[in-house]
Amino acid sequence: FEEIVPTLIGQVVDPASFAEQALERFANPFLDHKLMDIAVNHDAKVRLRLIPTYRAFLETFGHRPPRLGEIIQSVVGDR
Repeated sequence: FEEIVPTLIGQVVDPASFAEQALERFANPFLDHKLMDIAVNHDAKVRLRLIPTYRAFLETFGHRPPRLGEIIQSVVGDR
C-alpha cells in the first residue's frame, strides 16, 4: 500500500480497492495455484510488473521504494 498503490493512481479507478482485491485473491484458499505455476516465467514477470512499478515510484517520489527495491535486487542483482 505504501509503495505500489501510489504508482497506480491514474492507472486504475480506485488503487486502494484494486490492491485489496489482489490481496483477497492471494488469501483465497480455494484458488489452487501451485508454486511451480506461479514461478513460471519469473524473470519476465519481474521485468514486466515489478520494475515498471519501481521506476514509477522512483520518478514520483524521488527515492527508491524500500521493500520493492529489496525484492528486485534479490531477483535481478546487478544485471
